[in-house]
Amino acid sequence: MKTEHYKSWVETLKQRWIEHGAYRPPLVGCRDEDLAAMCAAQGVNSLPALYVEFMRVFGRESGGLTTGDGPFVFPEVLDFKRHWEGVVPTQDCFVFWTNYSEIAAFFHTGPQTDDPLIYLIVEASDDAELRLVIQQEGLLSELILDWVEDLIEVRQKWKPKTGE
Repeated sequence: MKTEHYKSWVETLKQRWIEHGAYRPPLVGCRDEDLAAMCAAQGVNSLPALYVEFMRVFGRESGGLTTGDGPFVFPEVLDFKRHWEGVVPTQDCFVFWTNYSEIAAFFHTGPQTDDPLIYLIVEASDDAELRLVIQQEGLLSELILDWVEDLIEVRQKWKPKTGE
């Protein structure tokens, strides 16, 4: 898909977020220099178009969009890969979310795809030891859409009723 498609897709997602009562100001996106700093800090040459457009809208102040488990915004994202050094499988990995202690999410930047596959680093225990494993989770677009829709549903469920 083209970059314009992702701009439109993220803009639609933003409008849905705002219109369904989940929005909490402010909403401030990343600038070009923020995106360049993220690439430099994590040692990658480029970022997928969908991630770039998402961060241009939600990347600094997310308007109340949270993961519940950890940060995903700039400037925190600058340190994510350093924290998981030795665990991410290749240099072209970009860690875009983590709770720092037990889970992280990344995608590969090498294969030039605008909507990359997502991988999770999670703790997996067997009988004798605790270790980390990498699990493939689906596409970035699916993760973002499910995340936003789930938060909208939760916020609507717990929204105070008016007129009572």
